Amino acid sequence: MAPRRWPRKGPSGSAPKLSDEQLARLQARLDQGPAAAGYDQEHCWTLARVVALIATMFHLRVGITTAWQAMRRLGYTPQLPIQRAIERDEGLRSPGGGGISGRR
Repeated sequence: MAPRRWPRKGPSGSAPKLSDEQLARLQARLDQGPAAAGYDQEHCWTLARVVALIATMFHLRVGITTAWQAMRRLGYTPQLPIQRAIERDEGLRSPGGGGISGRR
């Protein structure tokens, strides 16, 4: 005799807090960049900034996890911008790219 199983009711968990229409509006605003949202000379979105943007746009209080889920739904991935140090001295680097080592 096969074991009885509970009937399936669809995906578990609560529904997303942002609708598809709200996500489309958020995407358009994110595409304008952080400077358009009032962050001076900044070129990357942080989750804290996205939380603040959602609160401003939709009058919703959401947490970092909800902001992360919204960003994932929009196709964003976690990345750090590539920045080079201004005071970096290229002459100190070895040609092999391994840097300076104390052992030989």
